[in-house]
Amino acid sequence: MMKDAAFDVVLITRLPRISGGCGYIASFGDDWKPLHLDELIPTPGFPGDIFQLQNRTVSEVLQCSSSCFEDKDLKRDGSLSHSEKEQVTLVDTLLLIRKSLQKGILQLQDKPDNMQRATKRIEILHGLLDYKYEVSEHFIRILQDRIISLLSVQINRDNWVIVQAFSEHFVAEGGSFRHMLWVHLEDTVASALAQVLSVIDGDNNLDNLITDQCPDMGKLWLEIFQEDQKTLLKIPPAKSSGKVYVVSTTALQDASRTCRFPFGWVLKERLHCLWSTLTNVTGPSVYPQKEDMDKFEDLLPWQWMKDIRVKDELFACFSEDLVKLTMSGYPSKLNESFSTTLLELTPRLYHDLTGEDMDNASLPWLFVAYQYMQDNHQLLYNFYLQDKDLIAVGEATKALRKRIESLRPNEGIMKDVTSCQNWLRSVKSLSMTVELMLSETSLVTRLQENGESLIAEIGLFWQSTKIMYFLMDHLLQNGHMETDMEQNQTKTKTEMPKKLLILVVRNLIAMWKNLNDPETGSDMENVIKKVTATLTKCGKNVCNIFMVKCGYCDKEFTEDDTAKVECGHMFHLSCLRRHDVKNCRTCKKEINTDYQPCEVVDKETFMNVNQFRRKCHSFFVEFMWNFVPTNAQLTDKIVEELLNYVRGPAIEAKTQENLALEVYLKPDSITYSLVLKILLRCGMEESSPQLQRFMDAALSSNKDKTEELYLMIVRSLEDHIHSSNQGCLIQKAQECLSTCNFSQFNPDDVTAEDLHTLAKLRFAVSVASDVIHSVITEESSAGVGDGHHGGAQPEQGGPQVGHTRRQGTQEYHSLETNEKLSEANGMQQLLQSLDNFITEFKNPWIQIYLLRNLYKTYGFSIVRHLCERFKWVYPYGSFTDQEASEERIDPFIMYGDVYECLRLALLSMETSENISEMKDVDTSSVCFPVCTALALVKQDSDISLLEKMTEGRCTDAQCGNLGSICQKMTESPLAEMSPSLAEIVFHTALVVQQSSAPEVRLLRTLCFSPGKAKDFFLPTMSSSVYEVKNWVKSTGETVWECGECGEPVIIGDCGRPWVKQKCIRCNQDVGGEMHVAVEGFNKIDNEQERGRGHNLGDPDTQQDQEGERNLFGANFHLVRALIHSSLIWGTLDHFEEIEEIVQFESENVTEYLCRHLEKDVELLASALGKSNEDAEIAVHFFLKHIMETKSGNEEVEGHFELKEDNESEDQQDDNFPGLSCHFVDKHMEIHTTETEEKRMAWETSIYQKLQTFFMDFEESFSGMHNTILQKGGWKALAQIVFSPVPDMNDLPTTGIFNLPLMWRYEQRMTTQLLSHLIEQKGEWKNLPVLTELLKNAAHIRYIRYLPHVLSIQRTMTHHFRNVDLQCYENVSIDTFVKENMHTDAEVKVLKNNVNILKTIWGHLTTSKYLKMPKALGDKKKEDLKILDLLPTQNSAIYIVTEYLVRMQNDCINLANPKEDRYISTSEVRHSHVITCNPEQDFLTIAMSNIDHVVEDDSENTNYNFKNLERQIVDRFFMEKPIIKVDTIPLFEYNSGTSLRAFFTKVEDHLEPLNNNDRNCILNDFRFLNEISAALSTLRIAIGFMQLSFPQPEEYLMTYLKKDLKLEDRTHTLGLPVLRTSRVKHIQSLWEVLSLRQSSLLIEMNQNPFFMIAPEFHEEFSEEEADAIAPVLANLANLDLFITEMHYTILNIDLKNISHVWSIRDTLQAFVDLGEINEKVLESVESLRELEMKNRELEMKNSIAVWKMAVQMKRGLSA
Repeated sequence: MMKDAAFDVVLITRLPRISGGCGYIASFGDDWKPLHLDELIPTPGFPGDIFQLQNRTVSEVLQCSSSCFEDKDLKRDGSLSHSEKEQVTLVDTLLLIRKSLQKGILQLQDKPDNMQRATKRIEILHGLLDYKYEVSEHFIRILQDRIISLLSVQINRDNWVIVQAFSEHFVAEGGSFRHMLWVHLEDTVASALAQVLSVIDGDNNLDNLITDQCPDMGKLWLEIFQEDQKTLLKIPPAKSSGKVYVVSTTALQDASRTCRFPFGWVLKERLHCLWSTLTNVTGPSVYPQKEDMDKFEDLLPWQWMKDIRVKDELFACFSEDLVKLTMSGYPSKLNESFSTTLLELTPRLYHDLTGEDMDNASLPWLFVAYQYMQDNHQLLYNFYLQDKDLIAVGEATKALRKRIESLRPNEGIMKDVTSCQNWLRSVKSLSMTVELMLSETSLVTRLQENGESLIAEIGLFWQSTKIMYFLMDHLLQNGHMETDMEQNQTKTKTEMPKKLLILVVRNLIAMWKNLNDPETGSDMENVIKKVTATLTKCGKNVCNIFMVKCGYCDKEFTEDDTAKVECGHMFHLSCLRRHDVKNCRTCKKEINTDYQPCEVVDKETFMNVNQFRRKCHSFFVEFMWNFVPTNAQLTDKIVEELLNYVRGPAIEAKTQENLALEVYLKPDSITYSLVLKILLRCGMEESSPQLQRFMDAALSSNKDKTEELYLMIVRSLEDHIHSSNQGCLIQKAQECLSTCNFSQFNPDDVTAEDLHTLAKLRFAVSVASDVIHSVITEESSAGVGDGHHGGAQPEQGGPQVGHTRRQGTQEYHSLETNEKLSEANGMQQLLQSLDNFITEFKNPWIQIYLLRNLYKTYGFSIVRHLCERFKWVYPYGSFTDQEASEERIDPFIMYGDVYECLRLALLSMETSENISEMKDVDTSSVCFPVCTALALVKQDSDISLLEKMTEGRCTDAQCGNLGSICQKMTESPLAEMSPSLAEIVFHTALVVQQSSAPEVRLLRTLCFSPGKAKDFFLPTMSSSVYEVKNWVKSTGETVWECGECGEPVIIGDCGRPWVKQKCIRCNQDVGGEMHVAVEGFNKIDNEQERGRGHNLGDPDTQQDQEGERNLFGANFHLVRALIHSSLIWGTLDHFEEIEEIVQFESENVTEYLCRHLEKDVELLASALGKSNEDAEIAVHFFLKHIMETKSGNEEVEGHFELKEDNESEDQQDDNFPGLSCHFVDKHMEIHTTETEEKRMAWETSIYQKLQTFFMDFEESFSGMHNTILQKGGWKALAQIVFSPVPDMNDLPTTGIFNLPLMWRYEQRMTTQLLSHLIEQKGEWKNLPVLTELLKNAAHIRYIRYLPHVLSIQRTMTHHFRNVDLQCYENVSIDTFVKENMHTDAEVKVLKNNVNILKTIWGHLTTSKYLKMPKALGDKKKEDLKILDLLPTQNSAIYIVTEYLVRMQNDCINLANPKEDRYISTSEVRHSHVITCNPEQDFLTIAMSNIDHVVEDDSENTNYNFKNLERQIVDRFFMEKPIIKVDTIPLFEYNSGTSLRAFFTKVEDHLEPLNNNDRNCILNDFRFLNEISAALSTLRIAIGFMQLSFPQPEEYLMTYLKKDLKLEDRTHTLGLPVLRTSRVKHIQSLWEVLSLRQSSLLIEMNQNPFFMIAPEFHEEFSEEEADAIAPVLANLANLDLFITEMHYTILNIDLKNISHVWSIRDTLQAFVDLGEINEKVLESVESLRELEMKNRELEMKNSIAVWKMAVQMKRGLSA
């Protein structure tokens, strides 16, 4: 033996077996490892040699064993003959499966309700394996193949025999080694068998294999199960050991089902994928198209699917399974009934599209039919939930017909008010569903027998029901709310008397039956006739019930012929005497014959009749607005019916006293106006004979109000001209002027044409006033004029709110340059035409109306500028040169004679010695000290005169303080402010120094001692965090705050930030990501210390119609203006202290507060519906009001008691020693606001003062304006603006064109004016929903366009799904439409929708939408490109969609907090969204809720705001669903990752192009559109390949033409190399074309990676480029580097790559992920050279590197 020889020692041990005999075990090695030895004794079913076994995997062992007897016949008992056994060398697979069966089944886990399935499953499988069924042999062979196939993908690299040899289980089991191998095989096969069984027995599918009911069922079952159907029936390998869950298609955790069609869920899923892929190519359609169906069938690779026809039992089985699979949670009987309907519709659909025999319809047609019936299925289930009797009705349309039948009105279900209200609620609950089904054409409508007639029947039924619903709803209102201002109590009118209700219900039921008549119900003439007749009957009923007609003669009572008998009934006195009755005709009770006269009808009766009639009028208006289509052709009969209603009841000739009641029965002017506007909206021409008939009808019953009716008609026509010509107002105004003629009219005969001419002229003048304002504003901003803050500057208050017509003219400023020039020319032409018109007709009323428009809309300053630029506007001789030279009006003239006398005295006063000569000044006035200070400063007089002038009127301390204020003002400390704002600040300082009102003490502190207010809760500031914390404390949410403005932000769940959002107040980032807060966003710990000081943030974020606590709207903005004025004055001497109060960081706190004050004035103007200049005067007016009222809001008397300095300290102001506080109410603790309770008390007190101030505000404000103009030197202007008939020479007043009333200026009612009206009435707290809806009216109007926006998204997503975005950077929308829209219909729809989107985008940019990304904030609607319409994150269309969805949801949550119905954006239909336009719909309902009441010869107006709120909510917001925000479509750009995954999956079938073909593509493609089209076609082909990969050697052109039926797209592959390419080249073609596309963009100096973040676009310096170029030139494979780098760049966002990562490491990461070729790493080894030079290439340079590489490849200079 050699000295260093090595040898092994093996110890063989013989071990006894429990079962008898012995086994052997060997031990060897240093640690004596045990190893099992085979006895070499074959066992039954396992004769294989160990040596052969250890060289094969388990799947290979089974495959080898199966192939040995594939062609042999097995005995019925499954055993093998002796000769056959000799040929089996490894294992008996059938025996192995049998032995493994129990183990496999035990691994399966069924749902709780199907646990007994294991027993049934064993029984079936044993029967199949024991050849008890005809299908057994076929099943066994397929099962073996499936098990082998499944095990083949679970390859274990370890040698399974060796592993078992080393196992210790041998000794423990006490068996032989061969037995242990058998056990391992059993375990392995059992695991695979469990996986197979979990799929093939899903939904108890094995039952279909052995069924005898359908002979073809078993064959089909095996057809799907066989191995070559892997692409259809995929059995996934086990991912982990343990229980294997059996497939179940029900969504419920404890419910199972049994399928009737073999593998029905598999077939459904595959059909769905294929259909989706097809529709992605062809686009969605509202009805199936034959071309799509042909392609769908051709694309199916399984012929047996197309062979199953209607009459086959399998067809019905699949229908039932299809329905149950889609809606598994629905009741079985419901699904079965729907399946029956589907079986009826499918053959009809087939026949409708093909014209062939219905029996030829196949399974694909059944599937497509259901795709178009899913919504119907969902609706059917909803109906079932409401009525369980509908379970077997079949489909939703029939269910709806049965459901609405329960709404058929009758006296039994409408016997009292409660039952009527229940009926109303039932109708409302169905409204959205009915409208949805009536608005869409479904398969049922088109295909079902009598489908169209059924829909027509439902439509007629619903129209009749809805009309009755509206009328009943109006009549059942609980009356109008009347407020007693003296007692501050609200009274509600009583409900309808029961007797009247019974009569009304009978009338309404009769009307409903007439309207539901199939022969006449759809005739609009008949509908209107029946409705008006019903209203007439109801009017008679109310007269009878309220005893307003005599029971003998059925005529109305008169003042001198009415008597009331003892029982309470009333009769004509003459009738009683004529009949000599002794018993009451009504109740038969005995009465006294000594009849006593009485009043006609008591006041309450009049009120009841009036209220009822008003309800009828309001219904009629809503009926006309909703049921007469806008494009209806108004027939003479329709017009005549409406005119009969307008005329009112026929009235016999009676005395004036006899007409008292008829006043209440006739429509009023508001009803006339609304009816006329509706007629115009419905198509009645403005100058048609029908208009003349309307005028005659209205005048026939209102001869005493002729002029008012003329004006009503003129204004209605004017409004119609404006609303029907939005977007082209200037052009329309020019057209109106050209058709006006004053010369041809008869002064004695007013015609409708005359009124139409007046309307056109008024409209043209109104537009001209806007144009004049625009011109003057533009010149002023260019340096012409004095830059006054008020009217001459661009305003957002007056024009936007006061007149809806202003919205059209505001678009001037956003037009492109050429459009601006065109617009400017149109403006100049209009003004020139108006000038010529005035010169020609010489009618000063036109100029008067123009001046009224300008003054009341834009203020005085705009009129002053006319003197310089538009003198022709002034009536000739109306203004003197002195008047025309006045610079600005003096707002302090509002103080009246006191200020005027002081001003005139100071003008004439030469020295201080003349002060005693001020004899005409009322020095006892409480306003005298303030007026004196104002006059001294305004006249630039000596401030030292103040002491002498106020001697005896003020203490020395008071005088000194006033003098100090005046001295500061004369030193121009506010010179940087506009003069008008500086006057507000100065006036505020004077009033708060002098006023005794307790509310003023806080303002005084802010002005003169702001340091004391450092910790105050300032009024009008945002609610503190403490309040928010208390509000959410029960929910456990956490409060954070914005670092910029301190706005509280509530975070739920864990209380830590997870996503980033924008602050609602300042638009800064709040929140965070992954629990990491953005910078400055902090959690609030000590919330009690928050919310103090000034916490508003950026003034630009303030919103219109804001409110806090007790203040809202105009009240709110007015008080906030005083707060800011006080703070501004405080900065003069206490700058640092004000800085501590203001929390917002700014460079100059004074400038910051001035911006806030300017915004306050702007928003106040908006709330009041006036100009900015008027808003400024309103602030002055309120300051004057404060001076003239006591602490209790009572007016101050003419004189007061003067307090001296030595009087009691409790009357002294702490901030001003020696200053007495007059009339301080010691019970009001509102002097400071160091607590939030005191702030609330202060705001409550100031609110009461504001309520008094705004009472009769318009009248007093106009009077004050008149006074200012009169005493300010503009008497002529005051006459023109405020006098109905100005005092002018030769002013014509005869004839309709010279009627003063025709030229009266009135603001149009708008939603903002309605808000102000609610505020003035003190009702905004009682109307939280209405107030908030009005606040958002400007946004609500756009919600109705959500379906249009979603339509754009679908179109864009469909187009861009198969193209690359690189080619569409900066492509205009028009260019895209021209190149890609092929039909006029497509172009029309898309352009219309895009125009809508642009309108909404313009609204968002001008209104500074808070969620607008900064990058898009300045993007004008004219600048939108085609990619802005693609729904990507932060794209324009995504922002718009999110805005509309959130606005809808906010409104629904506000109006109907209990709404719990949610839909996705894909389900949105027009009937789902809020479709109202508040400026029309809200105001129409509002006008119908105004009640004019005549009492004691005076007319009062009651506003039924509560009913208005209810009606608006009911009509437009109830029954609307909430739209899930997270379902907003979001286009995900395919950067190639999903394609790479697909290519990796089929890499065995792929080959690269050869270099010649590759270079041919790179060199021959020269046009981007050709590359884009080719890539689009390849992407479509890849989409189908992902479903079923074709033969690799098949020509790509053949695959497109024959397999996919896409011959229309083959022209995009025109290059010869593409036409000769095969399917196996698909990846190479895709990569080369994509690379060529990007390269070509580089050559064209365009950026192919514009969608990549900017930080990856860093360029090289020249020096760096020179260093990098040789390194790139030496790359091992430049082509591969360019290709893989291109892919890497495209996936930067998807993979969250950082710009600081190195390029080499990034490529390594992609290689590790298996997404790029690992050979690229060899190409980038050269990059190490740069690392040696300390210049490692990072991803921030990735695009620059790629560009250089491409340029090198193309031979271009870098």
